[in-house]
Amino acid sequence: MNIKLTFQDGSEAKTAGALVRFAQGQPAESERLLLELLKEAASDVDRYFPCLYYGESLMKMGRLEEARDFLIQSAQIAVTCKKNLWLVLSHETLGDLAAAEGNWFGALHNYRYAIRKGASFLDRSSMDKLELKSNTAQNTLHSAVLSQDTTIIPLGKEYVSGNMAISFVHRDIFLKQYFAQCLQCNFCHDACCSYGADIDIQSVEKIQQHQEEILPFIRPSDIEWFDAETTYYEEYAGNQYTRINTQGPRCVFISKDQRGCGLHRYAISKQMDYHEIKPLVCILFPLSFSEGVLSPAPELDDSSLICAGSGYSAYQSLRNELEHYFGREFVEELDGIEKEVLSACSGVSD
Repeated sequence: MNIKLTFQDGSEAKTAGALVRFAQGQPAESERLLLELLKEAASDVDRYFPCLYYGESLMKMGRLEEARDFLIQSAQIAVTCKKNLWLVLSHETLGDLAAAEGNWFGALHNYRYAIRKGASFLDRSSMDKLELKSNTAQNTLHSAVLSQDTTIIPLGKEYVSGNMAISFVHRDIFLKQYFAQCLQCNFCHDACCSYGADIDIQSVEKIQQHQEEILPFIRPSDIEWFDAETTYYEEYAGNQYTRINTQGPRCVFISKDQRGCGLHRYAISKQMDYHEIKPLVCILFPLSFSEGVLSPAPELDDSSLICAGSGYSAYQSLRNELEHYFGREFVEELDGIEKEVLSACSGVSD
């Protein structure tokens, strides 16, 4: 690996032979040995290093999609086992994978995530190596990507809220408009609540703690509220998310006997901050975030959102929410960018 460890781990030692075979130009034999170790692993602790190194080996063999699957598995194991050092290793290698794909947003995002997670315990040499990779990805991104695509605007710094981090904004968050006064709408019938939503695992646990109190605020449901399967994603609280299910044409949390979100109504009734219980993606919709970029959600971007086209810009509609998560400095920088974007667009139209 690129970060040199100062500890010894049994499962890491067992992979040494496989890695030697790979270095000796025997990738098939190396793959066989690593898969054998994965099959024989008795626990997640035993699976971590074979999984990580197999993902790295697949990447070097050019089998990038397979590599991603195993590297994500390794990151999931790191979270489950509460091993922050392992999480750093997984995301460093995910950054290497993104760089191999030419995805410099993904490379920078993963390197920066590894730096944040490792800042409190990595030695200076290891941090320097990660920071070098991060700086290289950033420089390449600016020279090879942003110089060609002026719709993505770099921010002066990385803004972090929990596991979320934003370093870039898409110009269209200041231009794309929609009917933002949702509960005053008389034509959508809560259409944007038709598909459920991603929800982080910590919010799931919070909702389940209040289940009996929430029931009077939502429509009767004979299905499970959440999908049983969880997926690893580093930007969500708890590093995992699942999906809120739908019943009939709407989300299971649609309000009983009236419009809007039942979770939001419940929070207000209890004088609770709705940010504590309402899914992040619902609060920020129709904005989206991925790999450090804040952008319009796909439904707003392609105008398939029923209320898209007129009203307030996505940024102005959600400015207060963005300030809640990322702070005043963040929205003040976006205010300045907004003025420049609107001025440039006005100049073009003139």
